[in-house]
Amino acid sequence: MSPDANKENGLYEPNWWNFRFHGKQPDRRAYHSTFTHNGSLYVFGGKDISVGHLDNLWAIDLSEVGKLEHGKCETSENPEWRMIATTGV
Repeated sequence: MSPDANKENGLYEPNWWNFRFHGKQPDRRAYHSTFTHNGSLYVFGGKDISVGHLDNLWAIDLSEVGKLEHGKCETSENPEWRMIATTGV
């Protein structure tokens, strides 16, 4: 079934959204780890072509994201990214 047919039959659900948040945000990166835990999204490490390897951990609470309208580019004052201090063993 084509995507258009799915949409016409009410079966279409967007699976990609572009959200823009205010405030401090993680630097651009590739080769990073991303995971969710207790309703937050975490981004760790990776590499920036200009800076090199990154070893920081960022988190954002996703509970407000569900209240935004899907299918649009949304801008939100909340939630905000926060950097989490990490220590080695």
